[in-house]
Amino acid sequence: MTANSNFRIAELDPSQIKTNLKEFLRSQDEFTDFDFEGSGMNIILDLLSFNTHYLAFYINMMASESFFDSAQLRETIVSHAKHVGYIPNSMKGARTFANIKVTPSSSEDTSASELTLPRWTKFISQALDGRNYLFINPTSNTVIKVDGSFNFSNVQLKQGTMITRTFLVNSDNEKREYFIPSANVDIDEVYVSVQASTTNTDIEVYNIFDDLTELKANTPVFFLEENNMANNFYKVYFGDDYLGKRPSDGNVITITYLDTAGPFANGANSFLVVDSINGYDDNVIVTSFSPAYGGSNRETIEQIRHRAPKYYTSQNRAVTSNDYEIILIKEYPNIQSVSVWGGEEEDPPVYGKVFIALKPKNNYYITNLEKENIIDTIISTKSVMTVIPEIVDPNYTWLLFAIKIYYDHIKTNIDESAMKTLARNSIINYINDNLQKFDSKFRISKFENNIESAHNAFQGVTCDVTMQKRVEPVYGASKTYEIDFDYALKKDTFSTFPAIKVYDSKRTIRDCYIEEVPYSYTGIDTINVLASGTGYEDAIVTITGDGVGATASAIIKNKKIDSIVIGERGTNYTKAEVTITSNTGYGATAQVNLQYNTGNLRLYYFKSNGEKVFINSNIGTIDYFNGSVIIENLNIQSIASNDIYNEDVWTINIQPKESDINTIKRNILDVDINDNRSIQITMVSE
Repeated sequence: MTANSNFRIAELDPSQIKTNLKEFLRSQDEFTDFDFEGSGMNIILDLLSFNTHYLAFYINMMASESFFDSAQLRETIVSHAKHVGYIPNSMKGARTFANIKVTPSSSEDTSASELTLPRWTKFISQALDGRNYLFINPTSNTVIKVDGSFNFSNVQLKQGTMITRTFLVNSDNEKREYFIPSANVDIDEVYVSVQASTTNTDIEVYNIFDDLTELKANTPVFFLEENNMANNFYKVYFGDDYLGKRPSDGNVITITYLDTAGPFANGANSFLVVDSINGYDDNVIVTSFSPAYGGSNRETIEQIRHRAPKYYTSQNRAVTSNDYEIILIKEYPNIQSVSVWGGEEEDPPVYGKVFIALKPKNNYYITNLEKENIIDTIISTKSVMTVIPEIVDPNYTWLLFAIKIYYDHIKTNIDESAMKTLARNSIINYINDNLQKFDSKFRISKFENNIESAHNAFQGVTCDVTMQKRVEPVYGASKTYEIDFDYALKKDTFSTFPAIKVYDSKRTIRDCYIEEVPYSYTGIDTINVLASGTGYEDAIVTITGDGVGATASAIIKNKKIDSIVIGERGTNYTKAEVTITSNTGYGATAQVNLQYNTGNLRLYYFKSNGEKVFINSNIGTIDYFNGSVIIENLNIQSIASNDIYNEDVWTINIQPKESDINTIKRNILDVDINDNRSIQITMVSE
């Protein structure tokens, strides 16, 4: 019997396998006229085809699970991660920082001069979604009494309950492996100690393994990894007396760990002490800096697949910008987005520094205390010694959309309000997918197409985009405000909102705004002296061109034209020349530079009859090319009340020169969906 050259072995569908087997058998002389459908051979062919399919599937699955990129089972992904030294993140407890003030009452000990806040003291939060959460302080703290009270500052509170398990070391557990029986453990808070025996209470503390270069035969360390054979619980194991100290038979191992609710406690606030603080509980005030944050679930298999190879390439040290990003994402799960760049990229350069911008989850900024904590506990231990890390706040640019949607009323049976809702939902989806992170890009064509696809009646979309910066003003003092959009700006689109209260020349408070001086960007920018001439005791500078209003004067030094100072910049110039005349001198020439890329700003208010009154006709400048605004010596008394922004928020608004917007370094594009000015939709029936 010979094989059929047309036998298609790559087709693994059971029915096709059966067909291929029939074709093969029919090609043999013994089965030329055999009726496969009505015989017992039909059942045998079914068994053969399904068995072949199962084997092929099993082999394919085994092959897929052998590689990081194609594996689907968590235990396989975890095993691959172990080979590159990556420990998947467990759940993380939400945390916050608080000041704790303890004032002894008359019924408590008032003579003590110092007080210790014990480690793992319990605190309880206010109800969040009907549930109160327990918090603990991971470290103890001792303070001296001041003015009758004990004040503990910047105490970290972390959500969860401390649980202790003990294990007796014996020969039955030759590997010295001990499981933490909880799917909710926070591995950042796992503590291990080894007692000499059940009768000898000498205790040695073991620290988690961190650095191979410091690991010796007698180093008391423990190792931690997610175990793929025990419900994905984490396991603690020890060294072998070559790399790390090995506990002996009869030792008692104590493992204390934090069992946490992960992300469910994010937002918890307003804490009360549950345990007494060494006997004090009558007058204990806990003041948190912010609602709890940073609680998270354990890493998913896709996160492990993405992060483990990158973490391996960083080798647990921060040298390149990618190293910083991977380490921070791994060690600080509260990060939504991170951007890192060297000081040499700054203008002017700042050598010897690395700048890190962090966008936290569920917030816009992280506190200064948290910045210090990240640098001290995460970055400093891994960064190059001669490089100073500095964490900076993100620089938010808010986008405002004025959208027109053209629709065919024949193709829809819903009203305009419902169509606006569909469009708004598509906009929010675009924002979530493309913005709100560093290195984001806004593409107007993609944005408009995304809206148009929200309903089959939408025939076309146009959108005007405005960029907005939010400024926190300084009240009662003159201040120069420098606002960087870091993107080329469109002329004649500048505005501010809400009104700012400023004194006029008669010391009357006015509700003021700032605007561009019309056509100020078409005046004279500078005049460069090309030849200084000689013999000048007087000089008249005359500017001619197709604009009007420009004036200038000459500065004479040593009978030469040293420089030319602009008096009035004029307007509507597209070309201009300058001439210098004198009763005594000769030979001086100069060149005019037009004001293509800069414009002027002025401060004004409205009278009750609508008349516009200018308080300052030159309050600042706009650099359209570099995307910066400077407002000089502005003395704001307060911000006019409004229904949109917080009372201390003043906005600067201007359109980009091009509607496709890229971001660099610390910049983030975002849309405030709670601001009804941000998404304005007009429906146009066709």
